[in-house]
Amino acid sequence: MNILILNHYDRLSPRVANERLSLMREHSVTTLYWDRTGAAEEKGAAEGDIWIHYSAPLAAFRLIWFIPVLYWKILKVLRRTEFDVIHCTHIFLLPLCVCIRLLYRKKVIYDAYERHSVDIATNHFPAILYPFVRYPIELFENVMVLFVSGVATIDSPRDLLLRRYRRYKKNTVCVYNVPDIRRNPVPAGAEAEREKNTLIYVGELVENKGVLQAVEAVTLAKKEIPDIRLLLIGNFKRDRFRKRVMETIGASGIEQSIEIIDWLPYDEMMEHLRKASIGLALHQKHTMFKFVSKGTGRKFFTFMEASLPVIASDYRDVAQIVRETECGILVNAEDPREISSAVVDLLRNPERMSELGRNGRKAIEDVYNWEVEEQKIIELYSAVKGGSVGQ
Repeated sequence: MNILILNHYDRLSPRVANERLSLMREHSVTTLYWDRTGAAEEKGAAEGDIWIHYSAPLAAFRLIWFIPVLYWKILKVLRRTEFDVIHCTHIFLLPLCVCIRLLYRKKVIYDAYERHSVDIATNHFPAILYPFVRYPIELFENVMVLFVSGVATIDSPRDLLLRRYRRYKKNTVCVYNVPDIRRNPVPAGAEAEREKNTLIYVGELVENKGVLQAVEAVTLAKKEIPDIRLLLIGNFKRDRFRKRVMETIGASGIEQSIEIIDWLPYDEMMEHLRKASIGLALHQKHTMFKFVSKGTGRKFFTFMEASLPVIASDYRDVAQIVRETECGILVNAEDPREISSAVVDLLRNPERMSELGRNGRKAIEDVYNWEVEEQKIIELYSAVKGGSVGQ
C-alpha cells in the first residue's frame, strides 16, 4: 500500500517515527510535515517527503484559526500525491482525513498518541470549564472515529482509552511508546563514560513536568555535592515560564551548574543520556497526568534504554513502570527537599545507581521495546489491507 503520514509538526514524535520505519519495510511511505515556524530545517525527512511551510502558533488550541488555510494547502498537495491510506497524527487533522475518506474512498488510520480532550481542556481553559470542554471534544472524536479504518491509541489507567475507541471502531490497538533498541545499540564501554554527579531531564520545558522543582532541588543538593550538574534538553513552550526558570537559576547563583540545550535528534540526545548519572521525571499533580499509565511515558523508557536510574513522581500511575521494574526512586515531585534528598542519597551510592540502571535496561530488552510493539501496528494495517474493516 501507499501510505501518507499526515504530520502536524516539523518532526515526528518518537512513536510515529518508529511506526514509519516499521511500515516502510512492506509499504511505500511518504510523510507530509507541517512546518509552523516557516523556516524549519528539513532534518530526518526521507526522499520524497513533503513539506508545508505555513507559520502558525505552537500552542495547539490556537491552531483552530489556521485550520482553513492549512486544509486548503494540504488538499493542493494531495491532488498530486498517490496514496491509499492516510495516517492521521492529530485530532485537528481528523475532519480533513474523514472528508477525504468519504469523497475519495481512501482509508484512514487515526494515530491517537495523545489525550487530546484532556490536554486541551486542562492547558487552555480554566478548571471550572474542564468538563464543558473535555466531553464535547471526546464526543466529536468518537463521531470521527466511526469513519476511520483503524485507531492506534495509547496506554491509560484501566484501559479507558482503548475501551472508548473500541466502542466506535473495533480495529483499535494500544501501542506503548517504547524505544527501538535495534536502532540504538549500547556502545561498548558506555558505562565507563558516565559523567559524575550529572542529572538530566529531556522533553518539553514546562511547569507541569517539574522543571522548576528540579532547579530548586539542585540548589539544595549543591550544598552537599558541590560539583552537581543539571542538564535540561528541550524547548520552553512559554516565554513567561522560561523567564521564571532563568530568574530562579540566577537568584540561586547556580548558573554554572545548569545547562539548557534545545531539542536534539534522538541519537544525539542518547549520547547525553549515556553520560548522565540520573534521569529526572518530576511530573506534578496535574489533571492531565491522571490519565497517564505505564505504557505512555516515553521519558521513562528513554532513561531505561540508557541504563539510567530514575527519580520520578509518585503521583498516581505516572511512574508505574518504575514501580514494576524497580529502576528508580519515587518522590513527592512537588517537594524540592525530598527530590534533593533522593538525589544526594543516590549519587552517594554508585552500586545502587548501577543496579537500578541495569533493572531498567533489562526490562527494555525483555519486554518494553519496539520489536514487541510494532507487531500491533503491523496487525492494524494488515486488517485494513485485508479488508476486514470497513473502508
